[in-house]
Amino acid sequence: MFAIEIDPECKLITIRLSGLLTVEEVERLLHQEQSAVVALGYRSGEYLLLVDASGCVIQSQEVIAAFQAAVAATRLSAARVAVVRGPSLTLLQTQRILRVRENAQIAATEVEARAWLMRADSFSRSAPVSSAPSALPGAPARAPATQRHS
Repeated sequence: MFAIEIDPECKLITIRLSGLLTVEEVERLLHQEQSAVVALGYRSGEYLLLVDASGCVIQSQEVIAAFQAAVAATRLSAARVAVVRGPSLTLLQTQRILRVRENAQIAATEVEARAWLMRADSFSRSAPVSSAPSALPGAPARAPATQRHS
């Protein structure tokens, strides 16, 4: 299952992952994350991405391969990606997924991940953005916007 949250003030997209995912969910997740980036009017390098995988279990090799392909093929990529990992066994899988990505960090907690993402030298949140709605397409506007999927 996954949920996407948007904080337009910080130009931050948070993806929360839990349980055992399928390849189809990974594909849906990538599509919805990219749709949110477009809806917000961001271009590559104009937003931050936090992935909270602390609720995940060890994933199948097919799911890891799907994540690796998604990370490598993302058309609109985040300036920085921070991943909050779950149990220590998922650390190796997270490292494998992020091998193809520069400006990525693995953190033990969401507080650490946010601190790394929001470092003053890492990203300018003052760049102009579109006046697009802050919610995902089709989701009611609220701050932060959230959409859950299972």
